Amino acid sequence: MALVAADAGRLAALISGGGSSVRFALHFHGISSFSHWRSGPRNVATHILNFVTRGEGHVAFRGRTVPFRAGAVIWMSPGSEHEIVFDPAERHFMKFSVQAGGRRYRLSEDVIVVDDAWELLYFSEQILWELNQELPFRSLRCRAMLTMLLTSMQRHRRPRPRGGYLLNRAQQRRITRYVEANVHEGLTAADLARALGLSHDYFSRVFKHTYGIPPREWLLRERMRLAVTRMTTTNETLQEIAFGLGYNYPYLFSRQFKKVFGISPRTYRRQHAELAR
Repeated sequence: MALVAADAGRLAALISGGGSSVRFALHFHGISSFSHWRSGPRNVATHILNFVTRGEGHVAFRGRTVPFRAGAVIWMSPGSEHEIVFDPAERHFMKFSVQAGGRRYRLSEDVIVVDDAWELLYFSEQILWELNQELPFRSLRCRAMLTMLLTSMQRHRRPRPRGGYLLNRAQQRRITRYVEANVHEGLTAADLARALGLSHDYFSRVFKHTYGIPPREWLLRERMRLAVTRMTTTNETLQEIAFGLGYNYPYLFSRQFKKVFGISPRTYRRQHAELAR
């Protein structure tokens, strides 16, 4: 996470401090869905920022293979050699370049993957919405929103505390699938602990070491992840979605959705529909 924070911080300071140019590539921004799609090895000349809203996949670079799933931000540096696989997935994507003093800004790594970054989705949505409109100050607003996205990425997750046990990959997959299958029951941290056969206190401690956040906050993000998937792939009403996620009162769902994404579910769904046209 240190590299992510350093790169995001430097680029945000460069963009907001003036003396730099930011250009978004024409026609290379929007929303796309893939079904078992592989890019093939490639080298790109711009930054590519992907936000994965649904599905999963992996990206390969420099002999490494890094998996990702919904909620991940995948940031590729200019000149990076990589191959990406969506299996299947939906993404928001944008290509942009940043230059200062006649030099092109690159990342410390060819590719950076940030997991569980749902709070960044709002800024991705806003940038794409602005890029698809012919409104005054579009360039300035996109520049500002990109700065907000980068600074939010910079403080996205604090380093994990040293020491202590972590949930293994199998346990992480088990609780994710458990939530997906039982989210309508209004799950709690105690339910997740029971699903893994662990005591509540021990589970909460190990969970926070693993994810860097308490189980309650993670559960909220998972509900919002599932909410976004249902809002963009089904015709369910917002009330039906709220009940299906375990909310007894739709207004509570709307309030928590706005807390995470900064806009109401209704506005989010409308903007997504406009972008997907």
